[in-house]
Amino acid sequence: MRAGLLTMVSLTLLLAAPLSGCEVEIPPKATQPTAEATPRVSATPAAEGEATSTSTVAPSRTPTEAPTIAPEEQVAGVITLWHSIDQASSPAVEEVLRAFMERYPNVGFRVSYVPESQMSRRLLDAARAGSGPDLIIASETYARLWHEQGAIQDLASHAGEPSLWERIDPLALSLVQQQGVVLGLPLTLHGMVLLRNSAIISEAPATWEELATVAQAATQGDVAGAGLDRGMAYAGAHLIAMGGAYADEQGQPAFADEHGLAWIALLRAYEQADPGATLNQPADAIEAFAAGKVGYLVVSSERISPLVDAIGAGNLTVDPWPTWEGQPTAGFLHANVAYLGRCAAGARQEIALAFMRYLGGEAAQGLFGAYRHIPARAGVTVQDPLQQEVAAIIPHLVPLAPAIPSLAYVTELDKALAWILGEGGDPQAGLDVAADALRSALDPSP
Repeated sequence: MRAGLLTMVSLTLLLAAPLSGCEVEIPPKATQPTAEATPRVSATPAAEGEATSTSTVAPSRTPTEAPTIAPEEQVAGVITLWHSIDQASSPAVEEVLRAFMERYPNVGFRVSYVPESQMSRRLLDAARAGSGPDLIIASETYARLWHEQGAIQDLASHAGEPSLWERIDPLALSLVQQQGVVLGLPLTLHGMVLLRNSAIISEAPATWEELATVAQAATQGDVAGAGLDRGMAYAGAHLIAMGGAYADEQGQPAFADEHGLAWIALLRAYEQADPGATLNQPADAIEAFAAGKVGYLVVSSERISPLVDAIGAGNLTVDPWPTWEGQPTAGFLHANVAYLGRCAAGARQEIALAFMRYLGGEAAQGLFGAYRHIPARAGVTVQDPLQQEVAAIIPHLVPLAPAIPSLAYVTELDKALAWILGEGGDPQAGLDVAADALRSALDPSP
């Protein structure tokens, strides 16, 4: 970020309590930046329970460099942005904001970093209080819930807005579309991938059976051949890749069948590669992989950058998902998405939509690609070699939102997996119990 372009003013504890209502207008800041200022857009992530870090980006009417695009003087005001982009990604956020504000010199931002673990609770609390941000950038995981609770607006309801997503990869768009509703604008893609430390295991496995054999041979002393997790977030996509389904066309549970049993058999076979395979507790395996003590790791591709820094780019490889008994396997596909908040209206809505158009355009998408992200816009190249490996796997991942009708499926199936895999329960019985619980939840009768 160029010094002297943006001014960041700390607003301590601003988000400790919900605002009283939707703000109609936030006037631009008149304070001009000083040449010595070192602006920052993202502050250090707040720990669970702590106040969210908030700062203000004031409009700059006299940028230090001439903008490459003629300024748009007609849009003016300040909008509130909440985002969950981590510190490693902050340079991309700063560059995108800078470039947008060069084009719109009368626009400012109030930027708050909200950790992913807190975003849904804070957003829903704000919505219930009649307030909230104008724009949100976060994952697609809770998008349907946010729409149902009125925390975000349907982009399809804004006339002429199909131009927002006309160049977005259809696979990315499938994460935010449902029954004519467009929940948000996908910005970048990531997903669950299989990483390998090539200093421990030199060749990629073609099958899970081969992975288990090689992992066993590599397990010596304090080195583990694999660190695997069998929770829904990490292994739930295998069911879809293997030909199964979580729900049928009527929205009823459909996983307690032969495909579900084959999926359970694969998860049980994880123990051949990693006798300590966990259930939604991968932290120890990630830490050990970063220390160079694990051969295989299943983790979100968003964690690749710090892992590269830990073990070196020459030792980290993104492998294609192996097959299991002749069937493909996969991880879930996710996206970071820009959402239009419920309070965005009038001039603030106009600014928010203009910023979303910029975020989905070639310039901003190119900046994301330059900072080790996979752009959601079709045709934008990825520069980092490891992210190129992820990009090659992306088309084979399973989009989470279309595959799982609601987060209740994740909750009930994680319970079933804990009983089946952790306590040795019968697979068919465990899947049947989860299916019955979901049917009861879906039954409208009292």
